[in-house]
Amino acid sequence: MVARRVTPERIPLLEREAELHALVSALDDARGGQGRLVAIEGPAGVGKSRLLEEAVREARGSGLDVLRARGGEGERDFPFGIALQLIEPVARATAATRAKLTRGAAAASAALLDGSAWERLGADPSMLFMLVHALYWLTSNLADRRPLLVAVDDIRYADAASLRYLRYLAHRIADLPVALVVALRTGEPLSVREDVLALVRDEHATTLAPSPLGAAAAAAVVRRHMPGATDDFCAACSEATGGNPFLLRELLLTLSADGVTPTGAAAPAVRSMAPESVSRSILVRLARFSPEAVALGRAVAVLGDAVALDEAAAVAQLDRPRATELAAQLARAGVLGADAALSFAHPLLQTAVLADMTPLERSAAHARAARVLHDRGRSVDLVAAHLLRAPAVGEPWAVETLRQAAAHSAGEGTPGAAAERLRRALQEPLGPVARTEIEIALGRAELAAGTRAGAERIEGALRALPARRQAALLLELGQTLHVQERPADAAVAFTRGLALVDGDGEDADLVRELRVSRALAGFWAPDHVPDAAEAVAPLLDEGRAPAGRVDRVALVTIATADLFAGRDREQAIERAWRAWGGAPGSRTRGSATPGSATSWGS
Repeated sequence: MVARRVTPERIPLLEREAELHALVSALDDARGGQGRLVAIEGPAGVGKSRLLEEAVREARGSGLDVLRARGGEGERDFPFGIALQLIEPVARATAATRAKLTRGAAAASAALLDGSAWERLGADPSMLFMLVHALYWLTSNLADRRPLLVAVDDIRYADAASLRYLRYLAHRIADLPVALVVALRTGEPLSVREDVLALVRDEHATTLAPSPLGAAAAAAVVRRHMPGATDDFCAACSEATGGNPFLLRELLLTLSADGVTPTGAAAPAVRSMAPESVSRSILVRLARFSPEAVALGRAVAVLGDAVALDEAAAVAQLDRPRATELAAQLARAGVLGADAALSFAHPLLQTAVLADMTPLERSAAHARAARVLHDRGRSVDLVAAHLLRAPAVGEPWAVETLRQAAAHSAGEGTPGAAAERLRRALQEPLGPVARTEIEIALGRAELAAGTRAGAERIEGALRALPARRQAALLLELGQTLHVQERPADAAVAFTRGLALVDGDGEDADLVRELRVSRALAGFWAPDHVPDAAEAVAPLLDEGRAPAGRVDRVALVTIATADLFAGRDREQAIERAWRAWGGAPGSRTRGSATPGSATSWGS
């Protein structure tokens, strides 16, 4: 019996009736105005992406609009990367349509569309919540036009900011005509992040866990590709792949290419193949292509998902016409998808290609990718994701890219990611001034992430700075330590800062803030400031309104200390009133609490 040559067609969608019914039900509910969250979970190759595609096809066929995105391993540190993929249709819309969709509470989402959000994220921590809230309202505005399916594949690789948006949406989805469907790969050594689990384990989520194909379904697939296959041969294929649909497809492609006849005689050899060896057979099949085709495949694997052809060609060091020809070959063989933007037909293909590269090959490819993407003006976060996996490139743009990306991460509320980018910046050749500034920024990020080494890092960088800058940094360090419930360390930092500056001239405000901050730390560290109330009281003019945040905090703290110590209750209330915003002496003793109709004097 001669085996028919197998073409890279899809595995039929078998034994998925329950999952398809649940997805259709979620879409029906969305059409009726009641949103749902559906999470599809399972190991690589079990068919999660296929189910997601079926949901998309069903949604479009039944009148829903679709927003789609897919997480990528190299893009998890790119703030709002998934969100930007989802709102791409809005970015392509006319100016009038964009203005209508970003009206009202959705207005801040326009900053993501025009790119102005990145600078504001670093400068204004509240911008993160504003963008998350605005993305929710943009989704609501889109759903007002037509019910909506929001579909996200490979959610485990989603960035933290986009996950905040998706969780924000999921908590409010019941009142929207929106179905949110996400796919999560499980069963791998890499642990799933807590923010991802917080989304897919939401108490109101519907969880779908497609199982591997049973023996009968696997046999149907084998005979579809290799007519006349014997029962023993079909059973061997099922056992070798564990019923995993993708691995079964790859096994059949390999067996066909090797001319294997689907009879009982071949069953023992097939049965001895473990799923891991089936995965390795992918590399055997890829190796049959030319070295240039392999280079293009590796470039796509390194760059991630939906890769522009010219970028992949540049990383593979090929000219565009040759890359176009090779991409078509890989697509016909079922290695790459058929879309204009290059992606692997399945994530396991990408995983196999990356695993076949040596660490040196991968790092060199990431360095080329970083340079190519930088030269083409791609986002600093995307370029930084490749620099993190590359050796030092020795060029100023790399340092500036990493610093800007770190600022984005800090503004996004992920100081750990900011620290990782700054540590990588320190691997580049740096002058003493630039190195000191990066060390200080890294210390801040480490402190914000709760790492005690951050304080030591800032201490080490202080010696290279003039006295006033040292004092300002010690003030900042002390305030951070105080917030982290280390008041004794904070008081020491404030004391050291005071020793560096005079109380007159341009240093007056800095000295005042250092003194107030040290006194406040003393309430919790009396060994360093024995009588904090007495130390801070002379700094506050009882006859005027507080000058700023520090004065307000000082007034509240002294008022609280007075109350606990049993001192003048009315004076404590007066100080609290002034901190809240009342004018000095404007509160009538014995009157109602601030904000009531009787709490204002003449």
